[in-house]
Amino acid sequence: MSTLQQEVPAVAPLAVLDAAPAPPPADEPRFCPIEDGTESIYSYRPGGLHPVEIGDVFADRYSIVDKLGQGGWSTVWIARDQQLGKYVALKIALAGNCPAGAVDDPRILDHFVIHGPNGDHNAIVTALALMSLHDAKEASYKYIHIGNILLRLLDTLDALSVEEFYKRHKKPVGEEVNYEDGRPLPEGVPAHCYYPTWPGRRSEDVSVSEARILLTDFGVSFSPSRERWELRSRWYDENRVWQHKYTPKSWDARFETRVRASREKAGMETLGADERDAFLGLLKSMLKYHPEERISAVDVLNSEWVQRWAIPELDNVGH
Repeated sequence: MSTLQQEVPAVAPLAVLDAAPAPPPADEPRFCPIEDGTESIYSYRPGGLHPVEIGDVFADRYSIVDKLGQGGWSTVWIARDQQLGKYVALKIALAGNCPAGAVDDPRILDHFVIHGPNGDHNAIVTALALMSLHDAKEASYKYIHIGNILLRLLDTLDALSVEEFYKRHKKPVGEEVNYEDGRPLPEGVPAHCYYPTWPGRRSEDVSVSEARILLTDFGVSFSPSRERWELRSRWYDENRVWQHKYTPKSWDARFETRVRASREKAGMETLGADERDAFLGLLKSMLKYHPEERISAVDVLNSEWVQRWAIPELDNVGH
């Protein structure tokens, strides 16, 4: 077991990176193959992932217990918070990268920087969830189609020691990492790659009282980013009034430039005034900001534009 020290309590500059490092050069030594299910071992290189072993301790607090998964910009681990006696999820990003706005999310319990052989890695601590509804469906006979919604971890799991956790969910066994030519591994490559564990249950085994929802996958979903938010004064004053010299175009203006003028330039038939008004009215009613104000699919089918122009044109095409 190794203990890694972090000296910088704040996160590094934010950036968005949604892909792993580029493939290695052709002359780079090749690793012995590892079965699918883990991250690419070639991601462990300068600017890439941070090597993690079961038992590593981060920030003198979070002890790695098992692996939860990996994605385009990070690996995610089950860790034991030694201060609070709870299990948490620890996400360790590619060197120098972090999803825009992620550390501003109120669901972040802690964040820090790991200084490793492959660079400086932002680490984010969040609550540990039980499973996604998609995973519950896959483990069940029931039809559940909602993804990226997790069920919160049961409070009783925190009462388990690491040894008891392993008895329930099995101790992780890593795939040994080796070069094909037998040369020693560099410092930035882990000795093992781990397959993700699954602490969940079948959906029919989860009671209603346990079904507490936790939204996830917020990493690259934040918009605007922190940098754009801090530059908001370029476009809006303190009263949220648009002050930029560029004035957003109205629906009518956009229709003229993007639809009518484009069709005319292409030699296509243009819409008359009545059809234009009906079409714009339909779009505006479909794209209301508040969902409850938007018209239904039945209303769309019964709208003036669909009934007077779309359906007759479709009938003409069919004949």
